[in-house]
Amino acid sequence: MSDTLPFLRAIAEESDDDACRLVFADWLEERGDWRAEFLRLDCRLKGMAEGEDGRAALKARWDELWSRLSPGWRRVVGRSPIENCSLAFKFRCPERWEKLRRTEVAAVRFCDGCRQRVFYCGSIEEAREHAADGHCIAVDAAVARSPDDLFDGEDVLLGLLDVDDWDGADDR
Repeated sequence: MSDTLPFLRAIAEESDDDACRLVFADWLEERGDWRAEFLRLDCRLKGMAEGEDGRAALKARWDELWSRLSPGWRRVVGRSPIENCSLAFKFRCPERWEKLRRTEVAAVRFCDGCRQRVFYCGSIEEAREHAADGHCIAVDAAVARSPDDLFDGEDVLLGLLDVDDWDGADDR
């Protein structure tokens, strides 16, 4: 494990540099480690467009390998989008987990864009708890998702509403 720390540290510090990931993949492959395949697939998928030939099969294999990674590895090599950001972006937050500033807590990073802490969530339940508290989140790619799954139920949604802005009038 201690032999992998310099590689993981380099990936965490240079999250956009796929060369670090590919060098680590070579090192892992020399040792017969299956995670080498994951790192190579991750880099290849990053450069592919949605719907590109062969992407679906590569993504299926990526999903299989991702599910075998430990939570610690997922936090370091993950490329999760940021959700539940309080800033009003036109579509969704443009930031990604791997680009955020690391903190002393592995599952928490800091976003310079919205000036908020972002919490890495390993389950939808954990993500809902953070979302209900108004936190920005990054959800592990292995978590099964469905549309609007962060806001499961009216009470969670009502907890996010600012009662000072709600006058109780019917929507028109």
